[in-house]
Amino acid sequence: MKTITSNIINKNILRINKEETLVLFKIDKILIELAPIKSDFRIIHLAYLIDYPPENISKLLKKIYGKNFNQIVNLYRLAYMEKLIFQEVFNKKKINISELIKQAGFNSRNSYYVTLKASNELNINTL
Repeated sequence: MKTITSNIINKNILRINKEETLVLFKIDKILIELAPIKSDFRIIHLAYLIDYPPENISKLLKKIYGKNFNQIVNLYRLAYMEKLIFQEVFNKKKINISELIKQAGFNSRNSYYVTLKASNELNINTL
């Protein structure tokens, strides 16, 4: 299964260098693990974990994704939300959307719906 970053890197391979590629994969790994479970996850936390300046992370995300850090984090949360919904359906459980939104790391239903709408408008396949 391809990640958000691997899809983007494949499309933008000529625009990034080796260091940026490595940083993007580190960012991808951290966001897959932490974005859904830490609703207060900030760029400074990411910078500390990958030992890379927050300003450079911000510039790289804008260059590659055309989005800011919070928008990117919400896309990872959206991908996680899709997995949660699939698990609930697969296990034939009643879906409590509010609970799943919290589990995915969104601070509110509104932030979830705004992210979902934006991803649909851009036709983004998160994973």
